[in-house]
Parts: sequence; structure tokens; C-alpha cells
Amino acid sequence: MDKYIDFLIEVIQEAALLFTYGGLGVALIVGLWMLFHPTSLFRLNELLSRWFSTRKAMKPLTTPIKSEPFIYHHHRLFGFFILLGAGYVLYTLVFRFSGAAFLQAVYGSSQPVKTVAWFVDALVIVLALTSILALIVGIYLFIRPSLLKGVESWSNKWITLRKPTKVFDVLRTGPEPFITSQPRIIAVIIILGSAYALFGLSQFI
Repeated sequence: MDKYIDFLIEVIQEAALLFTYGGLGVALIVGLWMLFHPTSLFRLNELLSRWFSTRKAMKPLTTPIKSEPFIYHHHRLFGFFILLGAGYVLYTLVFRFSGAAFLQAVYGSSQPVKTVAWFVDALVIVLALTSILALIVGIYLFIRPSLLKGVESWSNKWITLRKPTKVFDVLRTGPEPFITSQPRIIAVIIILGSAYALFGLSQFI
């Protein structure tokens, strides 16, 4: 198990190093481009800098869809499948699942960390309680779904995404006015910074 973790850490480190190298290389190219041909770079930036509003994309998410009439019309079918699923999960957790066997299959002969064993036990308890709750809901839905309307009215609250995503619909120019007014100074800073960072990263290879 430790070998796989070490291998995964090594792969992540190499990928992060290559990604950083690529980003610094692009920054160096952009800095040189800005130093010698700032007009063409700003022209390309104008073509790429297009504003896309999130309001149209988020509109389907802000439209409430009521599924209650369909569920209540077929309440016995939905109640049966909820009872079947919850009963199967609960039966598996009680009679067929063993936390010790699961940890032994994952860790083998090595002793698992106590935190992992505690997490597995807590997950089993949460799944069992959830299954019991689903059984109760399935019984109500199968026999008398009107008993769930009180809980439904309490929990079925519509939360619109328009207000939280409004901040993304505000156009921000950022540092572009300052960069376009002093392109060669910014270019020299980018070139020196990216070159210094590339030289520093080369020490890790």
C-alpha cells in the first residue's frame, strides 16, 4: 500500500513540476512578445477577451421543476423501489458486511490506521441510519403519501442561483489599463520573474 502511495505522490510531483515549467515558459514567451511587439499581443488579447454572461447558462437551474405530482400519482411504485433499495442496503450492512474483513482486504496483513477503522465504522452507522429513514419514507409513500406533505413543505424550499452568481456577471477590466499603458516595463518584470523562477526550478532536476 505504501508503494502505491509513494508512486502516486511521485507522479503528482512530476506533473506539478512539468505544469509549472510549462506555465513559466509561456510567461517568458508572452513577456518577450510584449517587449518587442506589444501591439499585436494586445490585438490578440482583444480577440480572446470576450464577455460571457452566466445568466443564460444558469437559467435552466433557476427554473423550478415540480416532480411531486408524478411521484404521488405513482406513489406505490416509488415506495416499493425505495423499500427494496433501503432494505437491501440494510440487509447487506447487517448480515453481509464486516468492517474488519473490509480493512483486511484493503490493508492485508498490515495494521490499518485507527482513524481509517473509525471512519469505516462511522460510515456503516450513517448508511444504516439512512437506510432506516428511507424505509420509513418508503412505507409512508407506499401506504399514505399525504403524511409526507408536512415534511415536504418544510424541506422543499427553492433557492435561486441568480443572486449568488450575480458577482460573475460583473465585467472587471483588472490590470489591463495599467499594462497597456506601460507594456515594456511589465514585459521586463515578466521576463525577469519567469527566467528567475525557471532557473530556480532547474535546481530540482
